[in-house]
Amino acid sequence: MTQKAEILLNQLDSADQTQRTELLNELGGIYFKLGRIDDAINYYEISIDKNRSLGKAYTDLLKLYNLKRKQAVDEKDDEKVQLYLNKIDDLMKLSKDVIRGF
Repeated sequence: MTQKAEILLNQLDSADQTQRTELLNELGGIYFKLGRIDDAINYYEISIDKNRSLGKAYTDLLKLYNLKRKQAVDEKDDEKVQLYLNKIDDLMKLSKDVIRGF
């Protein structure tokens, strides 16, 4: 599966905006399945930043943020708990903006 990720990464530079979003989402999904949570978050965040829409990146990112928040709670890291709560809030704001057409 990491070989597929390498292929997708190589395609990013020459991809148009639509293809780039699809590639970023696919990379996020691959890394999510591999348990490479930080990498998955990175690619999904880039995807959402470039294409503010709801979909797989949005739902997976909510799951990933909740995983990281739970991990921070278990580690008693209040700063990271707050970071991921803020990220979840930002995603919720995005969903409201998308629904309203902003």
